[in-house]
Amino acid sequence: MLARPVTRGALPAALALASLLAACGGRPAAAPPDGGFDTFVPGPPSDQLDILFAIDNSNTDFGDSGLCPMRLSALLAPLAAAHPGLSVQVGVVTSDLGAGVFTAPSCDTIGGDQGQLWNTGWGSTCTTAHLSDPSARFLGFSLASDGSVTSPNFAGTVDDVFDCYRSVGVGGCGFEHNLGSARAALVGCNTPVGCTQPANAGFLRPDAYLLLVVMSSEDDCSAPPDSTLFDTGVQPWIDGLGPLSSYRCFQYGVLCQGRDVGRDVGTRESCFPGDKDPDPHHQLVPVPTFARDFKALKASPRMVYTAVFAGPPTPVEIGSDANGYPWLKASCRGGGGIWQASAQPAIRLEAFTRQFDADRARFFNACTADADGSFAQIGSDLATALQGD
Repeated sequence: MLARPVTRGALPAALALASLLAACGGRPAAAPPDGGFDTFVPGPPSDQLDILFAIDNSNTDFGDSGLCPMRLSALLAPLAAAHPGLSVQVGVVTSDLGAGVFTAPSCDTIGGDQGQLWNTGWGSTCTTAHLSDPSARFLGFSLASDGSVTSPNFAGTVDDVFDCYRSVGVGGCGFEHNLGSARAALVGCNTPVGCTQPANAGFLRPDAYLLLVVMSSEDDCSAPPDSTLFDTGVQPWIDGLGPLSSYRCFQYGVLCQGRDVGRDVGTRESCFPGDKDPDPHHQLVPVPTFARDFKALKASPRMVYTAVFAGPPTPVEIGSDANGYPWLKASCRGGGGIWQASAQPAIRLEAFTRQFDADRARFFNACTADADGSFAQIGSDLATALQGD
């Protein structure tokens, strides 16, 4: 998170586990009211499912103790009942793709994690639950009808091993490239240093359905690798980009009522993804581009399902910090959902879900959505999808 001008400082303190357990309630959000506009190509039946979690690892702590405990088994249970023998692979990628050609604080490495699937065990369960081969990059197993797993490539329970690797920590780049990192993991690096992600080989299977789950406390800020939006040398007001903070992602990636959101304190209405600047080097990657790229991975776009846990896209309000710099206020605050802190409006991420058919996408308010209930809903949707249409 770079909600205010970037400074070094202590990371947020971990929340007490007892508080998390007491607060993790809520209901899953409803499906988006409108879907994509593809020519309908039926999804075939499949006995394979690849799941990619794209988790924010900035200093918001979203990828660590700020999240309620999450049971992967809640997602798998409906699938096991409907599709015993289903082959499942689960990978995790962080939101860190760096800051273009610049090395802003918390974005020290050009290219960041480069879309490599995360295999560093930081969760509290890692002593007993972990990949059998520490060099492996993803979990693999099959489902029995009772919800148990067979032929796992890991030790421990499926919930514990998921907890081990979904804890991606904090300190990643505060310009969250949620969609860009997921695309890099599946398609190839979109970074200045370039790579083809051989470490992820074998994760994305041609005939498998793909589930993409994005979890973030801020909106997507995915930019092209040569972007100058993150320039660390410009003067905040003279050169136009504003202070070096994630407010740039909002101002240059969103329009409200078709206009530049500006920097004045106050509310904004009718906000949607868009470019305020004609200079392509200041623009974010268009949301439809990501949807197109993910759908193109499969024979049918209906083989791709996406779920986003983030701040609701409204309300949108701009505040001012002690230096007079603009910052985007939270659109929700935790206390009853999967995320226990505040989250900013995820306008681009919510719009991303609407690029897919309504039965292939869900957007959840991270501050209110119950983890088990939301996961179970996703699993139920996928159990139907895997039957083909």
